[in-house]
Amino acid sequence: MAPPHVAGAVAILLQRNPNLYFNTVYSLLLDYSRQPSQGSPYPNNNYGWGVLDIYQALLHTPAPSEPSVVLLNYSYTDQNGNNVWDAGETIYITVTVKNNGADATNVQGTLSTSSTYAAISDGTTSFGNISSNGTANNGSDPFVVSSSANTPNGTSIDFNLNITCDGGYSWNYSFSLTVGIPGVDYADHSPGNIVLTVTKYGTLGYMSSSQSQGSGCKYPSSSASHLFYGAFAVGTQLPYVIDRYYESSSGDDDDWVTTTNPDGRVFKYSPYPPYYEYSQAIFTDAGGEVSKGLWVYQRGYTFNDGVAPNYVILEYILYNSSSNPINGLYAGLFTDWDIGGSSGASSNAGGTDATRNLAYLYYSSTFMGTAILNPSRQQTTLIANRSVIDHDAYVYPYSGLPDSVEMKFLNGTYTLASTNRNYDWSTVVSAGPFNIAPYDSVKVAFFVAGASSLANLQSYVDDAYARYWSTVVNAGEGSQQTNITIPTISRSNFNFSIGKNVREVKVSLYDAKGSLVRSDTYAPTNGMVNVNLSGLSAGLYIVKVESENVKKTSKIILVK
Repeated sequence: MAPPHVAGAVAILLQRNPNLYFNTVYSLLLDYSRQPSQGSPYPNNNYGWGVLDIYQALLHTPAPSEPSVVLLNYSYTDQNGNNVWDAGETIYITVTVKNNGADATNVQGTLSTSSTYAAISDGTTSFGNISSNGTANNGSDPFVVSSSANTPNGTSIDFNLNITCDGGYSWNYSFSLTVGIPGVDYADHSPGNIVLTVTKYGTLGYMSSSQSQGSGCKYPSSSASHLFYGAFAVGTQLPYVIDRYYESSSGDDDDWVTTTNPDGRVFKYSPYPPYYEYSQAIFTDAGGEVSKGLWVYQRGYTFNDGVAPNYVILEYILYNSSSNPINGLYAGLFTDWDIGGSSGASSNAGGTDATRNLAYLYYSSTFMGTAILNPSRQQTTLIANRSVIDHDAYVYPYSGLPDSVEMKFLNGTYTLASTNRNYDWSTVVSAGPFNIAPYDSVKVAFFVAGASSLANLQSYVDDAYARYWSTVVNAGEGSQQTNITIPTISRSNFNFSIGKNVREVKVSLYDAKGSLVRSDTYAPTNGMVNVNLSGLSAGLYIVKVESENVKKTSKIILVK
């Protein structure tokens, strides 16, 4: 066990004087070791050079005769204040340095990078004079760096910091900063009173029914999870039933596959005005028994004011990437609630609310539920089901929920308005049927919440419904609207009609964080405008259309 002790001793001496040479350190450790008389003569095979005495060695270590300036830490502030260096954004980097040696005069810093995604507009600073063991930072004169608007999310930018001072001394240190945030397999939405884990392939609470990764769904946020497992599912008819829900004793389905280009893992931002939290993920039906080329763009939204800290809004954009239509598609959320933990899970009860398209379970004074927000309450023909699921009839006999049974709950063939006893139940809310033309899309949205009473749960649904349609659907839209229709998803360009009397239209494109990417002026041809998206990276963009007496803001997803 001697090597760790010796290594630590060397570090202590070098901390005292970073300019020590190897021979000096060697002599200090040997010359001031403690040598018990019974071990003499030294050195020998039993006692070596004696017992390490770092205290005496440190007392006899000479003070440094040269400066030694090191990088202590670094941080940055960003323009929009979300603590994320977004693509196209400028940041201001502050570094703190420490002088471990003799006094250093006229300390200067120069920042550089070889990355093509970053441009340094101010890369020099002065730290002044730094006394021995003193620190300094460039907070009053930070380095200024901008990332390119087309920087891929999660890109690491490597920097080199060169520090110099009088006397010809120079030191180099490296550090890295990430543009955007790296994708993760799962993330928690936690607006205040509820915690819900969302994942990279549509499961809720956990990555799998083994509950190995994720926080489940907690209400209140300090409680244990009330969710055994949940999942987003779609289907038309067998064999096309796509999900990652538990199917049988052999395990979960693995139909949803997370995309790699673009990176479909979970990206979560907070704050993300007008939302408290925003998350996104992308997955496809590539792992299903049958694949129809369906892409799912999952979005999560939370607010932290009013009663909103009690719920999470989940939106799914269903995009048909194939040249064939997808007809008769249903989409829904399956949630296996175990409210009350091991003692209460087998004693849950619940019901449905047809007015609010809500399905819920409860135990004691804890109510957990899901509801359909989109389609709207007026689109009754697209509300397929809101039901409780009796595990004794539909789950335990199969050691899971087989696709054949799941499909019948998705399309409403099986439906139960309320529980008939205290037992182990699940819930489902589903919408459809949808007919999706080639390269077209539809949206569905759901609500997940906890409450201390049914009345509270119902009021939370109403609040989420109003916020979804007023804020999520219309986020950023101007006061003057027209009937301009901008597609939700595009591959290379998109068209819209603006009327034959409009002579000039300005179309501006912003990335997901609000940074301007492109702005062009068009002269409509027979009232039509064609917007070219070539050269842009795949991802979410905000489209702002402006002309005389016309304003329109919408969202579009560019797929490569």
